[in-house]
Amino acid sequence: MSEEEHALLLIRGAIAGLPEDDRAKVDAAAAELRALIEVHGEHGFMAVALVGAEMAAKQ
Repeated sequence: MSEEEHALLLIRGAIAGLPEDDRAKVDAAAAELRALIEVHGEHGFMAVALVGAEMAAKQ
C-alpha cells in the first residue's frame, strides 16, 4: 500500500467515525472541491493542496 493510499484510508476512517450530519457536510464539501478541481484543472488541484498545507501548518 502506498503512502497516499494509507493516508486516504486514515482520513476515510476518521470521517466514518463522525456523526451522520457531519459526514454529510464533509461529503458535500468534498463534492464542491471536486467540482472546483474539475473546472480549474491542475490549477484547482494545486490550490486545494496549497490550502490544505496552509491549514495543516497552522495546527
